[in-house]
Amino acid sequence: MFWVMNEPDKVLPERMVRFYGSQIILTLEYLHSNNIVYWDLKLENILIDKDGYVKLVDFGLSKKIENNKQCKTMTGTNLYLSPEIVNNSNYDYSCDLWSFGVLVYIMSNGIPPFMGSNDYEIYNNILNQ
Repeated sequence: MFWVMNEPDKVLPERMVRFYGSQIILTLEYLHSNNIVYWDLKLENILIDKDGYVKLVDFGLSKKIENNKQCKTMTGTNLYLSPEIVNNSNYDYSCDLWSFGVLVYIMSNGIPPFMGSNDYEIYNNILNQ
């Protein structure tokens, strides 16, 4: 199945959102248990294999965090950034959970929850809506 963001008439059925979402959460749980922040959870980095299971790709932004240290790097895709990243505050694995919420919203509604005509508007919406 081919799915395109920003087409509200092409949302996934709830059962598929739950199925894919549960696989993504299990993957994030595994990464986090190994002290890895994924940082770039987005539709473009999710592949579905021939059996219908999720595969995360592109670990280029991922980072291993030692001793539960916090991060302060401004990295990721603007539509999926957590408020902590936008504010340039310290954060941990929770940034992946924020991105997961954005991803589920997009799969369910066909559009991102925080949009704008430029990065500033998107960041303002993430912080204030």
